[in-house]
Amino acid sequence: MKERNMRLSITPHTKQLIKFAIVGCLNVLITFIFFFLCYRQWPLASLILDAMGSAGEEVKQTLFKLNIHSIDAALANTIGYIAGMINSFILNKRWTFEAKGRTSRQIHRFFILNILGLILSTSIIFVFVDLLHTSYLVVWPIAIGIVMVLNFIGNKYWTFSEASLIEHSVRG
Repeated sequence: MKERNMRLSITPHTKQLIKFAIVGCLNVLITFIFFFLCYRQWPLASLILDAMGSAGEEVKQTLFKLNIHSIDAALANTIGYIAGMINSFILNKRWTFEAKGRTSRQIHRFFILNILGLILSTSIIFVFVDLLHTSYLVVWPIAIGIVMVLNFIGNKYWTFSEASLIEHSVRG
């Protein structure tokens, strides 16, 4: 029997997807560390409301009347998401998509895409964790997974797309 050298053929698109997944895993880790610390160790929303004195008490009472007992998970998700977003832009621009062109335009698009992702993930977490009291260990990975898929598509075809950069340089 003849020995065959079988090489795994990796297309540029597949390589990019693998890099995005690696960056995504790192982002998830960074985001979760910040989320966990801000939710379990330093419940910032509660700390901020307590530090506000009587104004904080009024906000707490208003939330309580709306049957909202805490906004700690939503604020923790926001902080974690921002930390992951900064890491994501740097690594995806330089390593995953090896994007050239105007960084300011890419940051603008990246920011829009990620704010939409933040709104989506925070809404999911707010509803299921803060309002419905579902475990954040169940809800958080689902919310982040949905946003990760949407972010890859948006980053590949809009934020760091060569076509959009070429189109801009032709117009500009």
